[in-house]
Amino acid sequence: MFVHLCKVHPQLAEAHYNRGTLLGTMGRYDDELDAYRQAIALKPRFVRAYVNLGVALRDLRRFDEALLQFRKALSIDPNDAGARTNRAQTNLLLGEFEHGWREYEWRWRDGSGDHGFPQHSLWTGAQPIGGKTVLVHHEQGFGDTLQFVRFVDQLSAAGAHVVLRVQDALLPLLRHYPGAAEVIGETDQVKHFDYHIPTMSLPFALKVGTPGPALSGPYLQADEELVRQWDELLPVARRRPRIGIVWSGSRTHLNDHNRSIPLEQLKPVFETDAEFFALQPDVRDSDRACLAQLEQSGALRDVSGRLTSFAETAALIARLDLVVSVDTAVAHLAGALGKPVWIALPFMPDWRWQLDRSDSPWYANARLFRQTTRGDWTDVVAALRAEINALPDV
Repeated sequence: MFVHLCKVHPQLAEAHYNRGTLLGTMGRYDDELDAYRQAIALKPRFVRAYVNLGVALRDLRRFDEALLQFRKALSIDPNDAGARTNRAQTNLLLGEFEHGWREYEWRWRDGSGDHGFPQHSLWTGAQPIGGKTVLVHHEQGFGDTLQFVRFVDQLSAAGAHVVLRVQDALLPLLRHYPGAAEVIGETDQVKHFDYHIPTMSLPFALKVGTPGPALSGPYLQADEELVRQWDELLPVARRRPRIGIVWSGSRTHLNDHNRSIPLEQLKPVFETDAEFFALQPDVRDSDRACLAQLEQSGALRDVSGRLTSFAETAALIARLDLVVSVDTAVAHLAGALGKPVWIALPFMPDWRWQLDRSDSPWYANARLFRQTTRGDWTDVVAALRAEINALPDV
């Protein structure tokens, strides 16, 4: 449709812009760049086209060019939140944390959400909080909450009475989080507070520079009673490595088509000498036949029926030797528990995993396995298989 519109109205910048977005979804990346450039040539102050061109260049790892496009967009409209937040994520990806955290605060203005609390009571790090009640509230996904909850402890250490508000699904796991005075769910009533702050604004307010080992130790614990419930299924004895595996994330995630792996493509991993347990909370129809085949052969045990909460999943992870996961909440859960976790990442990862490194400043026991070709998991699967084969019995 957009191609036809461009032919009928070749001077219509919006038609070329829309064609660019379509070409990007089709994987025609060079054509996508050309379409945005045509839109800009026709409409030199087309801010959204500069932003999309910057994102497309970033996804091709052409970072200097991407940052230039965001700068051009902001020279036209300094208040464009899309340019600000995309530049923030690019800087965070590149390890420029101070600039990245500061500009990431624009995310509330780009239409992606509203935290629902008064702006005048937002804690920015400048106001004294000793003796004050500070509401720390979740935003975005489960993994974001699990990753950033670690910073709550610093507020308590500064003398604040911290009320931590998390998604209801995380409440059983985080109910007794030691860094908070109270933990409530998203459907619980919010009582009086002096200040509030979203979880992902904590690094900015606390002036966190480069995350490092001091932030990377385990800060969550599984419930011991729930852990013991797995002992019958997982007797203590010398054995092959026990590995939990997650191959897909939430299908509503905007980047899910890049981060999730079809189970069929992971089959070589299950040919290794290890015991595998599916930690997958939501099995897609396209994976069901493969999962049934792997279960029937004994290569993979699907225990997802018992994983009714993150607390239950944490308990099972505590009895495993390793978690292998795509970039989803279970990867953060394993990291927060201090469990060895191997994370399979797409060619252009989320900013928190940065670039080219095989470790993570967020989780001391994490190893990162990265696509070397966009959209191709072959090298990642081969590397996982080789590394699992090299694991000793325990």
